[in-house]
Amino acid sequence: MICWRIEYAQHLDDTLSGEGARRYGGRWNEKGTAVVYLSSHLSLAALERFVHALPEGRDTELHAVALEITSELMGLAHRPAPLPNTWRSPEPRLETMHWGSHWAHSKQSLVAAVPSALLPLTCFERSREFNLMLNPEHADIEQVRIVERPRFSFDRRMWKA
Repeated sequence: MICWRIEYAQHLDDTLSGEGARRYGGRWNEKGTAVVYLSSHLSLAALERFVHALPEGRDTELHAVALEITSELMGLAHRPAPLPNTWRSPEPRLETMHWGSHWAHSKQSLVAAVPSALLPLTCFERSREFNLMLNPEHADIEQVRIVERPRFSFDRRMWKA
C-alpha cells in the first residue's frame, strides 16, 4: 500500500523518525512517544497538514512523501476498538493519546490504523480513507520504503487570510 505524508523540506531526511510527534504529541500519542503520522490518500494527508497550517507558513517548502508498506504489514495493523468517546474532539484527549502511546510502547505491530477527525467515521469503518501511525522503534520499520517525494504546495485559493 502507498501511504502519504506532507513533510517540511527541512525534515525530509527525518521522515521516519517520529521526532515531531515525540516532541509535541498528537491526537493519538503523548509527548515523549515517537510515531509517524501518515494518511491512506494524498488528499487526506494534505487536508491533515492544512488544518494545522498557519497563514504565515504558506510559502514554506513542502514535499508529498509516498511510502510503501507491504500488504503483510498492513494486515497486522492495530485499530482502536472500541473508539474512545472523545476521539473526535477538536483538541486531542487523553484517551486517544493513551491508546496510541500504549500501542507504540508495546511494539505489537509496525502500523496502527486510526480514523481522521476530519472525515466521517464511515471512511474508517469501511477502510476507505484513514490515517496511520508507524512505530519508528519497531523492528519492521526497515521494510518501509520511500517511493517518491515531489514538491508540494497548497493552492493559493485555499488561504483566505
